[in-house]
Amino acid sequence: MIAALDQIRETLGHRPILVQEFLTGAEYTVALIGNPDGGLKPLTILEVDYSGLDGSLPPILGYESKWLPDSPYWTQIRFKETTLPASIQRNLVEYASRLFERLRCRDYARFDFRANAAGKIKLLEVNPNPGWCWDGKMKSHGGMAGLRYSEFLGLVLEAATGRLRDVLAPRVAAANGKAAQVA
Repeated sequence: MIAALDQIRETLGHRPILVQEFLTGAEYTVALIGNPDGGLKPLTILEVDYSGLDGSLPPILGYESKWLPDSPYWTQIRFKETTLPASIQRNLVEYASRLFERLRCRDYARFDFRANAAGKIKLLEVNPNPGWCWDGKMKSHGGMAGLRYSEFLGLVLEAATGRLRDVLAPRVAAANGKAAQVA
Protein backbone atom coordinates (compact mmCIF):
# COMPACT_ATOMS: atom_id res chain seq x y z
CA MET A 1 0.00 0.00 0.00
CA ILE A 2 2.77 2.45 0.92
CA ALA A 3 4.59 1.71 -2.36
CA ALA A 4 1.40 2.45 -4.29
CA LEU A 5 0.96 5.77 -2.45
CA ASP A 6 4.58 6.67 -3.15
CA GLN A 7 4.05 5.97 -6.85
CA ILE A 8 0.89 8.11 -6.89
CA ARG A 9 2.71 10.95 -5.12
CA GLU A 10 5.55 10.71 -7.62
CA THR A 11 3.09 10.84 -10.53
CA LEU A 12 0.85 13.62 -9.17
CA GLY A 13 3.43 15.70 -7.39
CA HIS A 14 2.26 17.61 -4.34
CA ARG A 15 -1.46 17.37 -5.06
CA PRO A 16 -3.65 16.11 -2.23
CA ILE A 17 -4.52 12.40 -2.33
CA LEU A 18 -7.75 10.99 -0.93
CA VAL A 19 -7.56 7.39 0.21
CA GLN A 20 -10.67 5.64 1.39
CA GLU A 21 -11.57 2.15 2.41
CA PHE A 22 -13.08 -0.01 -0.32
CA LEU A 23 -16.29 -1.32 1.19
CA THR A 24 -16.93 -4.87 0.04
CA GLY A 25 -20.10 -5.75 1.94
CA ALA A 26 -23.79 -5.30 1.25
CA GLU A 27 -24.98 -1.98 -0.18
CA TYR A 28 -28.13 -0.19 1.01
CA THR A 29 -29.99 2.89 -0.15
CA VAL A 30 -32.26 5.13 1.92
CA ALA A 31 -34.57 7.55 0.10
CA LEU A 32 -36.29 10.41 1.89
CA ILE A 33 -39.02 12.70 0.57
CA GLY A 34 -40.10 15.87 2.34
CA ASN A 35 -38.40 18.54 4.37
CA PRO A 36 -37.28 18.70 7.99
CA ASP A 37 -39.95 21.23 9.01
CA GLY A 38 -42.79 19.36 7.33
CA GLY A 39 -41.58 15.85 8.02
CA LEU A 40 -39.46 13.40 6.08
CA LYS A 41 -41.02 10.27 4.61
CA PRO A 42 -38.61 7.35 4.25
CA LEU A 43 -39.34 4.99 1.41
CA THR A 44 -38.55 1.27 1.45
CA ILE A 45 -34.83 0.71 2.03
CA LEU A 46 -33.26 -0.97 -0.97
CA GLU A 47 -30.40 -3.43 -1.04
CA VAL A 48 -28.32 -3.76 -4.16
CA ASP A 49 -28.45 -7.37 -5.35
CA TYR A 50 -25.16 -8.27 -7.01
CA SER A 51 -25.89 -12.02 -6.98
CA GLY A 52 -26.63 -12.07 -10.74
CA LEU A 53 -23.50 -10.13 -11.68
CA ASP A 54 -20.77 -12.02 -13.52
CA GLY A 55 -18.32 -13.09 -10.81
CA SER A 56 -15.36 -11.73 -12.75
CA LEU A 57 -16.70 -8.18 -12.39
CA PRO A 58 -16.31 -6.05 -9.25
CA PRO A 59 -19.63 -5.52 -7.42
CA ILE A 60 -19.98 -1.76 -7.79
CA LEU A 61 -22.58 0.61 -9.18
CA GLY A 62 -20.58 2.73 -11.57
CA TYR A 63 -21.19 4.58 -14.78
CA GLU A 64 -22.12 1.41 -16.68
CA SER A 65 -24.96 0.58 -14.30
CA LYS A 66 -26.62 3.93 -14.98
CA TRP A 67 -25.89 4.73 -18.61
CA LEU A 68 -25.02 1.62 -20.65
CA PRO A 69 -28.09 -0.60 -21.18
CA ASP A 70 -25.99 -3.35 -22.81
CA SER A 71 -23.61 -3.55 -19.86
CA PRO A 72 -23.78 -6.48 -17.42
CA TYR A 73 -23.88 -3.83 -14.69
CA TRP A 74 -27.22 -2.68 -16.13
CA THR A 75 -28.66 -6.10 -16.96
CA GLN A 76 -27.37 -8.24 -14.10
CA ILE A 77 -27.75 -6.00 -11.04
CA ARG A 78 -31.11 -5.70 -9.31
CA PHE A 79 -32.55 -3.89 -6.30
CA LYS A 80 -34.53 -5.64 -3.61
CA GLU A 81 -36.16 -4.71 -0.33
CA THR A 82 -33.62 -5.09 2.43
CA THR A 83 -33.91 -7.80 5.04
CA LEU A 84 -31.89 -5.87 7.62
CA PRO A 85 -33.31 -6.02 11.15
CA ALA A 86 -35.83 -3.25 11.88
CA SER A 87 -33.49 -1.62 14.42
CA ILE A 88 -30.74 -1.22 11.83
CA GLN A 89 -33.24 0.11 9.29
CA ARG A 90 -34.40 2.70 11.84
CA ASN A 91 -30.77 3.70 12.45
CA LEU A 92 -30.12 4.14 8.73
CA VAL A 93 -33.23 6.31 8.36
CA GLU A 94 -32.20 8.34 11.42
CA TYR A 95 -28.66 8.89 10.06
CA ALA A 96 -30.06 9.83 6.65
CA SER A 97 -32.57 12.23 8.24
CA ARG A 98 -29.84 13.99 10.22
CA LEU A 99 -27.69 14.30 7.11
CA PHE A 100 -30.68 15.57 5.12
CA GLU A 101 -31.10 18.42 7.60
CA ARG A 102 -27.41 19.17 8.20
CA LEU A 103 -26.59 19.24 4.51
CA ARG A 104 -29.71 21.32 3.82
CA CYS A 105 -31.17 18.90 1.33
CA ARG A 106 -34.57 19.87 -0.02
CA ASP A 107 -37.64 17.92 -1.09
CA TYR A 108 -35.96 14.55 -1.69
CA ALA A 109 -32.54 12.92 -1.39
CA ARG A 110 -30.89 9.52 -1.45
CA PHE A 111 -28.29 8.16 0.96
CA ASP A 112 -26.15 5.18 0.03
CA PHE A 113 -24.53 3.01 2.66
CA ARG A 114 -22.26 -0.01 2.31
CA ALA A 115 -20.90 -2.49 4.81
CA ASN A 116 -17.20 -3.16 5.18
CA ALA A 117 -15.73 -6.66 5.25
CA ALA A 118 -16.58 -6.94 8.95
CA GLY A 119 -20.23 -6.02 8.33
CA LYS A 120 -20.10 -2.49 9.78
CA ILE A 121 -22.33 -0.23 7.68
CA LYS A 122 -20.78 3.07 6.64
CA LEU A 123 -21.92 6.06 4.63
CA LEU A 124 -20.92 5.71 1.00
CA GLU A 125 -22.55 8.75 -0.59
CA VAL A 126 -25.14 11.48 -0.13
CA ASN A 127 -27.03 12.33 -3.29
CA PRO A 128 -29.06 15.52 -2.75
CA ASN A 129 -30.42 15.50 -6.30
CA PRO A 130 -30.77 11.86 -7.38
CA GLY A 131 -32.41 11.04 -10.66
CA TRP A 132 -36.03 9.96 -10.42
CA CYS A 133 -36.43 8.87 -14.00
CA TRP A 134 -38.49 5.83 -14.93
CA ASP A 135 -35.58 3.41 -14.44
CA GLY A 136 -33.72 4.98 -11.52
CA LYS A 137 -33.20 4.00 -7.89
CA MET A 138 -35.62 6.60 -6.58
CA LYS A 139 -38.38 5.18 -8.75
CA SER A 140 -37.49 1.70 -7.42
CA HIS A 141 -37.81 2.99 -3.85
CA GLY A 142 -41.27 4.30 -4.62
CA GLY A 143 -42.36 1.10 -6.35
CA MET A 144 -41.26 -1.06 -3.43
CA ALA A 145 -43.15 1.29 -1.12
CA GLY A 146 -46.30 0.53 -3.14
CA LEU A 147 -46.38 3.86 -4.98
CA ARG A 148 -47.21 4.23 -8.65
CA TYR A 149 -44.68 6.40 -10.47
CA SER A 150 -47.18 9.29 -10.63
CA GLU A 151 -47.77 9.01 -6.85
CA PHE A 152 -44.03 9.04 -6.21
CA LEU A 153 -43.60 12.16 -8.37
CA GLY A 154 -46.60 13.71 -6.60
CA LEU A 155 -44.88 13.32 -3.22
CA VAL A 156 -41.75 15.05 -4.52
CA LEU A 157 -43.81 17.90 -5.98
CA GLU A 158 -45.87 18.23 -2.79
CA ALA A 159 -42.67 18.52 -0.75
CA ALA A 160 -41.33 21.23 -3.04
CA THR A 161 -44.56 23.24 -3.20
CA GLY A 162 -45.06 22.95 0.56
CA ARG A 163 -41.53 24.22 1.20
CA LEU A 164 -41.96 27.08 -1.25
CA ARG A 165 -45.35 27.98 0.21
CA ASP A 166 -43.78 28.19 3.67
CA VAL A 167 -40.94 30.36 2.36
CA LEU A 168 -43.04 32.61 0.14
CA ALA A 169 -46.11 33.14 2.36
CA PRO A 170 -44.44 35.70 4.69
CA ARG A 171 -43.03 37.55 1.68
CA VAL A 172 -46.41 37.68 -0.03
CA ALA A 173 -48.09 38.85 3.18
CA ALA A 174 -45.46 41.58 3.64
CA ALA A 175 -45.86 42.69 0.05
CA ASN A 176 -49.65 42.80 0.41
CA GLY A 177 -49.30 44.82 3.59
CA LYS A 178 -47.08 47.38 1.89
CA ALA A 179 -49.52 47.59 -1.04
CA ALA A 180 -52.39 48.26 1.39
CA GLN A 181 -50.41 51.03 3.11
CA VAL A 182 -49.71 52.74 -0.22
CA ALA A 183 -53.39 52.69 -1.28
